[in-house]
Amino acid sequence: MNLEQLKKNIENDSNLNKYLRGVGKKSDNTQCIIFEDNKWLVFYYERGSKCALKEFDSEILACEYFYKKIKDSEELKKKICKNKNM
Repeated sequence: MNLEQLKKNIENDSNLNKYLRGVGKKSDNTQCIIFEDNKWLVFYYERGSKCALKEFDSEILACEYFYKKIKDSEELKKKICKNKNM
């Protein structure tokens, strides 16, 4: 998938918070994916710093990694919330 397909997948996935993602841009306190210095970067952006940075040469690999990462994160949040309510 490329960046445009990634945006559509996020928009169409009712389990994902569409507003807490930096797709194609840096956005504070969110997972981000951007193209910078001829590389695709996936990271968590907080207080002007890139945390847990992963670099890719391929847009496709970066987008697939980003999508899996945010899906896994949402699943984990649901499990934690479910366990708290028990």
